[in-house]
Amino acid sequence: MKNNDFSSVPSGRTRRAGQSPNIGKLTRSPQSATRRRRSRRGQNASKSSTRTSLLWGAALGTVALVGMVIFFVVSYFQRPDADIGKTAALGAAVALPQRQSKALKTLGEEASLKLVRSALELKDPGQVEEYFVLSTPREPAEAIRLLEEYEESTPIESYLWLGGKLVNNGYMEEVLVNYKTPGRELNRVAQIWNEPDGSWRIDFDAYARHVSPDWPTINSGKAPVSVVRVFIMEDNYYNGVFADESKWQGYSLVSPDSEEILFGYSLRESPQHRAITEILKAEASVHPVTLEITKTPDSGPRQFEISRVLAENWSIRPQSFDGL
Repeated sequence: MKNNDFSSVPSGRTRRAGQSPNIGKLTRSPQSATRRRRSRRGQNASKSSTRTSLLWGAALGTVALVGMVIFFVVSYFQRPDADIGKTAALGAAVALPQRQSKALKTLGEEASLKLVRSALELKDPGQVEEYFVLSTPREPAEAIRLLEEYEESTPIESYLWLGGKLVNNGYMEEVLVNYKTPGRELNRVAQIWNEPDGSWRIDFDAYARHVSPDWPTINSGKAPVSVVRVFIMEDNYYNGVFADESKWQGYSLVSPDSEEILFGYSLRESPQHRAITEILKAEASVHPVTLEITKTPDSGPRQFEISRVLAENWSIRPQSFDGL
């Protein structure tokens, strides 16, 4: 492969790629059913009323919590703001320590921006793999088609270098690509890796926020196993087959490409639970993660077991983050 020469980061409706969740239509909090009332004979009306008030208080509190998460997701993907880009970025990765920067081969701002601009202007499928890593079975011509589709929908307005990060036991640099049309702003992140052949290339699946199968199929619950790129936060919705919170840890899973909020569960003290706990330790507004989720028999329509933690961000590397 030819090296490049850049050697110096709830409803059933679907949306177009890159469109962010519509806060105005999220009328139900993911945790609005987190507390289930258990009636007991002999309780008087006053106690029942008190309990109901507490339940509503808890539900309203969780509405605010999830609202904040959705706000950060929407803000990140709809506002090409330099400060947001530099501080939130794709949050779970840690900043590059100064003492390690000299030991790593870095790309830098000028070369990163040049690489991404050149990659997104490609028209020749024969050049795609000089600029992109195609992680899934994907023809270069399809990659060109998707890039053209993104820009036809919302033309590129600007680029912002986000710097370098240590993530997934490796180092990458990121560029925020801002798309804009009148009344509509969104963005994608080009995650650039120094590949074994010495080239710097963009993870195409991370840029495209690729999921398998597509979101309508995942949201329908018809896929037994799915791979999703989502933002994750702890949740306290325990119900049905995942009702035992001493056994399971619950999470909300949010994507800019789907209006549905999914509920994921990891067995406590499992490799997946430990991996997600590590990701959530990072001080960041949002925590992106790539997961394998499994549909469990008798689970709710949007409930899934988290069977793998493939990456602590959206770029899958040879070694999965949960170590399996």
